[in-house]
Amino acid sequence: MKKILISIILLLAVGLTARAQVSIGGNTPPQNFSVLEIFSNDKGGLRLPQLTATQRQELEDSDKFQENKTGTGLGLTIFNMTNNCVETWDGVQWISMCADATPPLNPDDYETGEGTLTGKTCFDIAETGDKVTARKAEKTNFAIQTISDKKKDATSVSDANYTIGDNTITYSGIKEYVFTPEGTVSNVRFAFIDPTGIIVASISGGIKGTVTAPGTVIATVTYKSDLNSSTSILRGLSRGQAKKVDIYAIYNDNADGTGEDKAIKLTASFQDCACSGAAIDGGVWLTFMSHNLGADQTLDPLTPAAGIHGAKHRFGAKLPSLTMAEDQANSGEVTGWNSKPVETTTKADWSAANNPCPTGWRLPTHDEWEQVKNTSNNTQTVIGSDWKDDPTNYDVGRKVGDALFLPAAGYRATGNDYVPEGKLLDRGWSGSYWSSTNILTDGPFGGAGQCHTISFFKSSLNMISEVRTTGLSVRCVAQ
Repeated sequence: MKKILISIILLLAVGLTARAQVSIGGNTPPQNFSVLEIFSNDKGGLRLPQLTATQRQELEDSDKFQENKTGTGLGLTIFNMTNNCVETWDGVQWISMCADATPPLNPDDYETGEGTLTGKTCFDIAETGDKVTARKAEKTNFAIQTISDKKKDATSVSDANYTIGDNTITYSGIKEYVFTPEGTVSNVRFAFIDPTGIIVASISGGIKGTVTAPGTVIATVTYKSDLNSSTSILRGLSRGQAKKVDIYAIYNDNADGTGEDKAIKLTASFQDCACSGAAIDGGVWLTFMSHNLGADQTLDPLTPAAGIHGAKHRFGAKLPSLTMAEDQANSGEVTGWNSKPVETTTKADWSAANNPCPTGWRLPTHDEWEQVKNTSNNTQTVIGSDWKDDPTNYDVGRKVGDALFLPAAGYRATGNDYVPEGKLLDRGWSGSYWSSTNILTDGPFGGAGQCHTISFFKSSLNMISEVRTTGLSVRCVAQ
């Protein structure tokens, strides 16, 4: 009897699999658009998994759920026994079917929060267009589904998987994004908006507890593996045609979770043309961050605006000496400027331990800036006509090649008998950017030494030296 029963079950299973559509409770075949139909006039209905709010939270916190919450977990449906509502998981939160439920928020509807969200924001598939050979060294190969980035010590490039020995030297299809709060926050989670629906496969990461700066929370974004294919929607796209994806860090601004939910947004671009950067000797492409450090990364990096000027840094300091908001709120003296952190060792380069750039980025060296400014490698274009020293002049700068714009953000003075310490000078008249390289001679300013910078005016772009206690802009390059 037992053998007969098992045989019947196996036959039913095979039949259901073969049909791929199932009717239960009646002889009516399912509609051709339906996988499963249940018929009953007197046997009751479908009973969903029943969980209390606590049990639902335990499910959400589980490792398996977190790994799949934006993939196979989408559409998971339960009956919440605490509020007597059917709820469905949408990748970020549980959506209630109850009529009086609060409508879920679009990530863009949250109030803008504080802190930073950093990570790779420009992806070039390097298949067509200008300077393809140089760009291949910076190509994103989405078919590589591991977390890996190009290594700065790579010495050659192949057209396959860009490897030297065991070292992957390409940008892969899985990327980490780092959220750093201001103060203490709780319930950090991540979300994305992909208008095309074909760029992002999933996003994961977050914590239910608290995190306090300088602590961080990491999101892992998996991009779809077929974006390099011959039929990819990205092929041939210029910078202006790039597809965009918005990535969000969402958090509660109170340590106990009773505060207000806020969000920080980062926008990533996907294209078949060079990301921000410039050519250097040998036809090599040097990838730059699209924005000055501390700037608003949601703004167009090639269009002059106050929000892309960024922070001011003294040489060798890990944190900015003035944030962009502080720099633009006060153009006068900064009390205590000369007591702010700075590299005090004469003839020392900017140390790796105090690298102010996000993970995977660093300051350019003196030699790299020299090659960037070489007109044999890149054209130079003056942007804006109203070049004048004015704390509110955000409209001018220099464009190097066609993919790197440097705002004329001015600088913060060390201070002397004529100029107060920390005073803003030359915004709209000049721009100065640190290199990581010191000058191997003592400087004239109390033996503090000087360091190499790239500096420009409307009429020229030059390498000069600057005392370390000056506050300059920082533009990072990829490691």
